Amino acid sequence: MDSITPASYPVDRISPSKHSTISPFMRSNASVGDLREHQYRFMRSAFDRTGGLICGDEAAHRLGRSCDQPISKLARWIVDQTIVSLEWHSGIHVPMFQFEARAMAPRESVLQVVRELREVFDGWQSALWFTTPNYWLGGCVPLEQTHRDPMGVINPARAVRFHIKE
Repeated sequence: MDSITPASYPVDRISPSKHSTISPFMRSNASVGDLREHQYRFMRSAFDRTGGLICGDEAAHRLGRSCDQPISKLARWIVDQTIVSLEWHSGIHVPMFQFEARAMAPRESVLQVVRELREVFDGWQSALWFTTPNYWLGGCVPLEQTHRDPMGVINPARAVRFHIKE
């Protein structure tokens, strides 16, 4: 029998209107490409409920409404891992949950979480962390908690950082 690694999480922790099981992980015999595809779809579904994922060009365009050099600014945020971004099919994608809606400025509470995660995770892993139910948050999804209790997500991120660094 194929195993799921780790155990599947109930969707009602993510979206109360659904009653099936979903996991960012797949059967252990899946190829790396299949796993990445599955994880991308899982993350995209979660991010769609909080503003979506936009491509780098669109992020720069939106940022251009509030600054003079949006491409440089966005590139610096991505390179420095100031924000969460992930590469998919040779393009950069940026989750919108981490920005103030009007100014396209990173939300301070999310910046603090990303500072903790960037020491141990790349962009893909950070995006997956934000979309996966978290033990330290009582099974809630960090992405959703950043809107309900923004400062409450920092300690779980810090715990992950310390756990992985040890």
